[in-house]
Formats: sequence, structure tokens, C-alpha cells
Amino acid sequence: MANDIEKSQTAFPEFNPSPVMSFSVDGGLASANHSAHEVAAAIRIEHLPDLLPRDYAGLIQDALETGRSHLGHHSSIGERIFSWSFIPHQEIKLVYVYGNDITDRVDARNIVRETESLFDVLWDNTTDAILCIEPKHLMICGANLSASKLLGYSQSELLRLPYNEIVIGGVTKIKDLSKHNSSPVEPLFQLMTFRARDGKEIQVECSFTIAPHQELNLMYIIARDITERLKDEEALRQRTEQLRQSQKMDALGKLASGVAHDFNNHLAAIIGFHDLLLMDPKLEPRMENRIKEIGKAANRAKVLTRQMLTFSRHQQSTDSAIVDVNAAIVELQQMLERLLDNRYELITDLAAQTCPAKTSRGHLEQVIMNLVVNARDAMPDGGQIHIRTTNISLSESESEKFPDLTAGPYVSLAVSDSGIGMDPETQAQIFEPFFTTKQQGEGTGLGLATVYGIIRQNKGAITVNSEVGVGTTFTVYLPKTTPTVGKAENHTNSDHLSIHDTQKDRIKADKPAAAQENVT
Repeated sequence: MANDIEKSQTAFPEFNPSPVMSFSVDGGLASANHSAHEVAAAIRIEHLPDLLPRDYAGLIQDALETGRSHLGHHSSIGERIFSWSFIPHQEIKLVYVYGNDITDRVDARNIVRETESLFDVLWDNTTDAILCIEPKHLMICGANLSASKLLGYSQSELLRLPYNEIVIGGVTKIKDLSKHNSSPVEPLFQLMTFRARDGKEIQVECSFTIAPHQELNLMYIIARDITERLKDEEALRQRTEQLRQSQKMDALGKLASGVAHDFNNHLAAIIGFHDLLLMDPKLEPRMENRIKEIGKAANRAKVLTRQMLTFSRHQQSTDSAIVDVNAAIVELQQMLERLLDNRYELITDLAAQTCPAKTSRGHLEQVIMNLVVNARDAMPDGGQIHIRTTNISLSESESEKFPDLTAGPYVSLAVSDSGIGMDPETQAQIFEPFFTTKQQGEGTGLGLATVYGIIRQNKGAITVNSEVGVGTTFTVYLPKTTPTVGKAENHTNSDHLSIHDTQKDRIKADKPAAAQENVT
């Protein structure tokens, strides 16, 4: 019976597909199965024990003495890796050594480790913020270093925060996506707003991906800060809109110029015949008064054509000089106050230094008067009108906001009111000829168009900033120049003064036709 057991135990390894060897008490090789010989031949090993770990003799001795098995001892031969188990058989005083070629398994584990290492590198070194959300309770269960930097929290702090603590809105979207409880879904892209630790709102472009993890569907949010990109896009949109507006105003200017020239030809005939009729000695007084009214109407029409031509011209004014804008405002202040009643308060805040600009003194006064009267009309119940001047220097990036300006020094003239304000649609049309917010018969719509034309002629720019119910500020930018001693204009040139764009006020003034020519 003992012989049968011994035979079965010694015969069994022969049929094992893995290499098996047996060793006696003295550490000598007792037997080896066919698989062991095949492995040795394949890797060109002459002595089978060379397949084993170097300390195999000690393992064999310990196994026989203690009866304890030794498992998972590795050996490397060339590019192959083996795992060996030493199992003692006390009855027959042999130790069986079973081997497994684990090269592929080790390679797979190395690949997994490398992949995990690569994932760790990408996780904390990608510039995009990554958040892992447990969708059931909407808690953050993972955050990379970029998310920490973007939101101002440490990574450990983020792991204690609920999702809606840092994301404005989007909870419904997370819950909807978390319903996909089987295979991963295609990434969903969406614009969202994050709230940083300091309360700052950050515009981000997110992709959402569900990754099944054990019994949970974890939500990964990959977020890219697009705040600066949105600013650039908005700046480009504004620049494009400014260019479009500039081109539209140029087209309107050409149209206005053509109409004005043709209209002037007809006016010349009307005024000529008007003058001839008045020279008739047989003219009756009743007819004379009617003819004079025709002359007044013709002169008012002449003023309109002059305004249209002012709007349409882009060349520098021929009577330009170096004008101190501060001095011009001081000398105009008394006249401006006469335009206002006791419901209005005129406040001037002038730059401490002189504000020299190359422009026509008459044109500058016309701009100031038009803007002040426009501010007055925007406050029917009264209020404050502020006039401010400053010396500024526009950088390259700042000058890009204005299609007609280059970088350099400028004189800034701002006229503000606290009136009814304008909506964006009105602001977009405010400088167009014949556009007016006044009631029918109260304005021609050429006042601000004339101001726009004058500023363009003087190589400057004008902007409007308004909010409904708050007020409006018109800001004029004129190129600053170096004043020449004794040459700056500091006198009032009333011959070029155009007061405002309200026909009702012209009628109240009751001036003769010749004086009416210069009222806009």
C-alpha cells in the first residue's frame, strides 16, 4: 500500500503542464517532469536547478525540517519570470517544487502600474480643472491640482464640499446625466459658472462624462477657464461693431453730403428770388412780410444743410488752431448758464493743467453747446450737468477700442447728466443724422450728428455711455498738441457758434434770419 502511494505521488507531477521538480533531503534533484525539461531546453538551461531561486537549497531544507510550505518565490532567467512553490512530503522525505511562468502576468501588472502612474501625472498636471462628483449626494469625491488653483481651495478642502457650493446652477444637469447607470455616456459640453473661494465668478467650458465605479456612476467634470477668451471675443465683437458703425456713418455722410449740395442749389435759387422780390419798390407791406418769412425759412434750411455738410466732411477744418479746452469752457460758462433755468445746476471739473487741442474754436464751442443742451433736454425736471476735462494717454490696447484713434496723448471732454438715459438700441443710432428722441417738431436730429462730424473732422472720437433711469455721459477725445506761446485761441468766435438742435427754442429766441443761420 505504501508503495502504491509513493508511486502515485511521484507519478502525479509528470502529468502537470507546469514544470515540477522534486528534491531529496540532501538538496539533490530527485526527479523532474517533462514540462520542466521543455522549459529548460526552451531557455537553454542545462541544469534544471538553475531555474530555481538562488536560495532554493535553504528553502528545501526548511520545508523538510518544519513541514512548512514556501510559496511565491520568484526567479528570472533572461526575459522570463517564474514563480515557485516549495511543498514538502514528509512521508517520502521529498520536497516538490512547482513552477509557473508569470512573465505575461508581470508585464500586465507593469502596464497597469505605468498607466496608473501616467494617469496620476495627467490628473495633477493637466491645465484643465477636473472634478469627480458622486451624483447621488452631489458631493465632490475627487479634485485635481488645477481645480484647486482655479477655485482657491486645497484639494482636501474640495473633498468636503457639496457640488453646488462651487457650481452656480447645473445641479439638474448632473442629476439627469447620472440616470445613465450602465455604459459610459458620450461627453456633454456646456458653459457653466464656477464660484471661487473669494466669491469670484469664473466662466468655464465643461465636459461631463460618466464612469461606472463599483456600484456608483461617478461623474467627471473637466472644466476649462474661458473667462479671458470670452473677454477677447467680446472685445472683438465690440471692435467689429465699431467698424460696422463707422462704415455706416461714412455711408450716411456721403449720402448727406450729396443731398446737402443738391439742396443748397435749390436754396440758392429760393434765396436769390427772395432778395429780388424784396428789392421791388412796388412791393406791398403785406407781401413784404410774407416774403421775409420765406427768407427766414430758407435761412433755417440753409443751417440744416450746413449741419449736414459738417457731419459729412472728414477733412481737417481749415480754420484750426491750438485751443485750450479749459479756457473755452470758462468763457462759455456764462452763456451756458443762460441756456439753463434755476432747475439746472452746471458743475465744471476742469483739469489742473491746460488742455491744448488743435481744433476750430467755433467748432469746439458748438460741440460743448450741443452736448450741454442735449443734457438739459434729457432732464425735463431739472438736475445737474457735469463738464469734466482731463489729459489722458491712450495705450495701444486702449486705442483699439476706438476705430479712429491711435495711441498717444488726448484731451478728454465729458458732459454728463442724471436724466432719463438711453437703451442700447437708442445709443446705437444716436449719432445718425435725422435720428432724434424728441417729439415731432422739437428737433431735427442733426445736433449730435453735427457733433460727430466735427469730432471726426478734428481726428478725434466721441463715445456715449448711458443707462435708462440713471443718466448719460458723452465723452469727446481730441488729439492733444503742444501749445505755442501767444498762438492759442482764447477768444470767443461767435461767428461760428451753433447753439442746439431744438426748433422750439429758436422760435422763442425770436432772432432775425441772419442770426438764425448759426443755431443748430
